Amino acid sequence: MPDSQKIQERITPDKVGVFISYNHADLTIANALRQSLIALSSDLDPFIDHVGLQAGDEYEQKLAQSISVAQWFLMICSGRPRLEKDMGWCLYEAGQFRRKLLAEGSEELIQSRFVAIHDDERPSQLAKFQSVQISGKDLYGHTLDLKTERPEEEATRLHGERLRLAAEMKTGTTLFGCAR
Repeated sequence: MPDSQKIQERITPDKVGVFISYNHADLTIANALRQSLIALSSDLDPFIDHVGLQAGDEYEQKLAQSISVAQWFLMICSGRPRLEKDMGWCLYEAGQFRRKLLAEGSEELIQSRFVAIHDDERPSQLAKFQSVQISGKDLYGHTLDLKTERPEEEATRLHGERLRLAAEMKTGTTLFGCAR
């Protein structure tokens, strides 16, 4: 079975394909984003290269095919733009997504289906696209460990912390039984 057919079968009409593009220095953030999208809805089918590629795959061809079936394109751009963090490949993938939408006659979707996720400055090349600025802190102001190699451990820790805080808010006491 050709790769394009396998990818098309993987993204069924009831699934929304989301292509996540990132520099490998942002692997932890990309993994956390993918896990969040999966947890958000079973209707989302996020593609990330290290999960969607197998040994022996034609890397560029598989990425191009995954972009061609994606309805959304998310690009992670963390930190200030700098030479040692090359975003060239991400911009190349973004160009493929843009070209795909143009070929489909969906030019009006380019600005709404492409999202740059950044924590500092939005890269100037992405100025006309929508973007979301993220923070290194959670909703409660706690610093997130974005350097951890195991995002699922960080997610579990944060989930436990949120449950504890929710219990405190509901009962009006801390987990030690003291009134606030």
